[in-house]
Amino acid sequence: MKKLAVIAPHPVQYHAPLYQELAKADGIDLEVLYCDMMGVEEVKDKQLATFTWDVPLLDGYRYRKLKNSGTGGSRGFLSRINFSLFKIFFKEHWDVVLLQSYDVCSVWFALIAAKLSGTRVLFRGEGILHNPNPKVPRWLKRIILMPIFKLFDAVFYSCTGNQEYFRYLGVPEAKLHPLPCSVDNVFFQEEAEAYAGQREALRKELGIPSDAFVVVYAARLAPRKRQIDLLKALEQMHDTRLVVALVGDGPDRSMLETYANDHQLNQVHFTGFVNQSAISKYYALADLTVILSDHDNSPKSLNEAMNFSLPVITTDNVGTAPDLVREGINGYIIRVGDISTLVEKLRYFIEHPDAIKCMGQASLEMVSKATIERGVSSIQRVVHSLASKKEGSA
Repeated sequence: MKKLAVIAPHPVQYHAPLYQELAKADGIDLEVLYCDMMGVEEVKDKQLATFTWDVPLLDGYRYRKLKNSGTGGSRGFLSRINFSLFKIFFKEHWDVVLLQSYDVCSVWFALIAAKLSGTRVLFRGEGILHNPNPKVPRWLKRIILMPIFKLFDAVFYSCTGNQEYFRYLGVPEAKLHPLPCSVDNVFFQEEAEAYAGQREALRKELGIPSDAFVVVYAARLAPRKRQIDLLKALEQMHDTRLVVALVGDGPDRSMLETYANDHQLNQVHFTGFVNQSAISKYYALADLTVILSDHDNSPKSLNEAMNFSLPVITTDNVGTAPDLVREGINGYIIRVGDISTLVEKLRYFIEHPDAIKCMGQASLEMVSKATIERGVSSIQRVVHSLASKKEGSA
């Protein structure tokens, strides 16, 4: 039995299913250490107001809550400061530790403690190269991170864009291992089945005509998500059959509502923040999903929507686009800010309802390959390999 610790900044609804499956994996003794309990304890987030996730995030695996001396919240290097990590590492004698970010203080504590205690270190991230407004210039980031990444024994990449990013940071191919960007496909496909046949009723609930063409964009309403591009496309099309559901909340909401009102875009629906247990009905009533971000590492709403057999329009700065979208097969990849092409593709879908069904089925088949189980197998294989090497060198 190999002892694996995961250092997690806080509980995340997309990570909990992975931990639950890892806890059941043969030969793995898992413990997750949470640097903060944001998400299960009520937190006031600047962009999502006060919230907690309404799905169980702590069931099915062993975890430990660490005392956080940092600032808390969802952002900031000093938001996670857990001094107890040093003592815990030397007490527990884990074989392998998995780190999942480098932007909070406690991850650096964990890396130092791992090296001092002889613990093998895995890294999992989702960064991509394409970022039009980086906080740190790319060249400087590379200089800083290249020596750090040499300290990791293995690095997991979530998608093609993420793999390119790690290569740019000098990670050798032998250290790179796949850990697919995934959601709980079983859950969402069961939700899709449960909502089957209810689309008309769901639309009626929101005041959407049963024969409308509904585009759902589930994301934080923030500048980099570029929901404004969808509203501009809607304005250009002058097609009353097209209805837009903006699922989420955030700093751009007021601006987007003002734009919709000023341009008489009455077919735009703002849902506000939608918790995890209620998100499925918006996919179930939709015909198409879009992600129009100017950069986005791995938007999980894309995976979620594809589990509802929805075709996709996404931008070329989405890290998972090359993995999840095949041009003309299950959707289209367009350039960031290319509203004319967005209009063209929307019109195509509206005029070709048969394509929606075929592409939607292709989406389901494609996302079904990006599974939590594949991620567990990859982690399992790497943990056993590294732990065996550690035993051999002891």
